[in-house]
Amino acid sequence: MSERGHDFVRRLSLTFNQPPTIKEGERPTGPERSLNEWRGDIVRNRRDVIGHPGMYLDRSPTGSGKSTADIETVRRVGRALIVTPTHENGEEIVDDMLTAGINAMKYPARSTEGEYVNCRNKLADDAERLGLSAVAAVCRSCEQRAECQQLGYLAELAAVKSAAVAVATHQRAVFTGFDKLAEGRGEFISVHEDGANTVCPDAVISEVDLQLAKVIVNRMLTDPKWLDWLGQTASRDEDGVLIPDERLAERRSNLNQFVRRLADLIDSLLVQLQIAERTQPATMLAPIAKANGIEWLLLQVLLEAKAEFSESPWRLLLAAITGELFSLGVIVDEHHKPKSE
Repeated sequence: MSERGHDFVRRLSLTFNQPPTIKEGERPTGPERSLNEWRGDIVRNRRDVIGHPGMYLDRSPTGSGKSTADIETVRRVGRALIVTPTHENGEEIVDDMLTAGINAMKYPARSTEGEYVNCRNKLADDAERLGLSAVAAVCRSCEQRAECQQLGYLAELAAVKSAAVAVATHQRAVFTGFDKLAEGRGEFISVHEDGANTVCPDAVISEVDLQLAKVIVNRMLTDPKWLDWLGQTASRDEDGVLIPDERLAERRSNLNQFVRRLADLIDSLLVQLQIAERTQPATMLAPIAKANGIEWLLLQVLLEAKAEFSESPWRLLLAAITGELFSLGVIVDEHHKPKSE
């Protein structure tokens, strides 16, 4: 051993660590029940709520048999939606359902790289990074749409609809919405873990992001390129001749009105942020119907502007303007300093 090694050993000290005190658990009160009896109660309680629409909370501990109760309930209702935290959780549920003889499928994860690729348009990644739906913003106009509907991500989405049980992640439920996911799913929807935040998710917009959103929307309403696009009322035939197109004119008019309402909403929220003295409810504008193609338009303008947000504001803004938002508040953590004269 070198001199440095000997010096290291000489400097070591011996310390004895006492193990932590063992605590005895409290004896349970009430009559003892077997796990099978507990699981039987869960199944009966699930069955009793079928036909009685409402929101029911099952606080049974992990391993008590909630997934087994789902299987027994699905046998009775035929079709169902099950929402889980992760894709891995969903795969386990699908395996259990298939083992029980129930046709179940999981909503796929969209992937443009790695071992499994089911989407070949990286623009869809940009859309999701900016907080927009890839299907709404990209898939409708994708040049590879027909191929994707046969063998890719869109084909996998369509296949889930035919399954008796559809399994989705919390994130998909939040971004797609329960109404769309639950369409045609019968009487039973089961949300595993974190039900409150999945059913009624939170979203936050900072003032900085709201200011940037205003710049983007104003660009749509002042840039001649996008003004001309929004005002287009004719399409070209095979010879390149412009002919009036009533359906196109209606779509563009609806988009124009929607963007202007979006600008009004952002201006209103910024004013409320500027004058708020304390945390308080925010006032929202009267809702309007969502304009077909708004996600595509937003994506084009955002990419052109190379906009970067700390947290994407679009999900909250679109929900607020279409009446899907349950409540909105202004949170004051710092007052604006008055400008010096």
